[in-house]
Amino acid sequence: MNDLSLALMHNLIDASSTSAVFLFSFLTTFLDSVISIIPSSIMLIAAGFFSIDPSHTFNSALWEALVKIGIPGAIGYTAGAWIIYIIFYWGGKGIIKKYGHYFKLNWGKVSKAQKYFGSGSKDEALLFFARALPVWPIEIISIFCGVIRMPWDKFVIYSFLGFFSRTMLLGIAGWSFGEAYEYFAEQIVIWQTYGTIIVVAAIIVFFLYSQRLKIKI
Repeated sequence: MNDLSLALMHNLIDASSTSAVFLFSFLTTFLDSVISIIPSSIMLIAAGFFSIDPSHTFNSALWEALVKIGIPGAIGYTAGAWIIYIIFYWGGKGIIKKYGHYFKLNWGKVSKAQKYFGSGSKDEALLFFARALPVWPIEIISIFCGVIRMPWDKFVIYSFLGFFSRTMLLGIAGWSFGEAYEYFAEQIVIWQTYGTIIVVAAIIVFFLYSQRLKIKI
């Protein structure tokens, strides 16, 4: 991250204005969860670094992170993820029927996947941790949940709880790391790349394996 981008974020995140940081956290997370053009993890760490007074006690910093980063960030992430989820909840079947053969995928295999995912406490826990840990791809998980038609209330609740944990973690990390936050932000981006590769590979393996199972359509 160069000095120009740091200066730009510093100007965007006004420590004296809670509303400005609130809006910054909401917009960056919303855009990242919809079109992934903004590295929201880096932005939230920067928000914690620039907007929370380094002389604060942990409890005071935690409160500021809650108001400025945790709540708006979780709302932004969830709202964006909800859009992707709805698109693939209603349109996923048509997309798979039209383009699924390129990936040896058909709706019958998805129907089989619906029996494995989206209806048990284990799946809720997996969704929560996938959202909470800033190393897993937001959009791919939203697409998968939409395609298998995970119940919308569970999707929203556990996504929000996981995203809230993620945003609080990143905000407090920015405050606690101090000037070393840039290094840790870059490490998170690297691990997010690894996480994306792992999730995509796992989904491909699952559907390839399901090809060997007898599926009643």
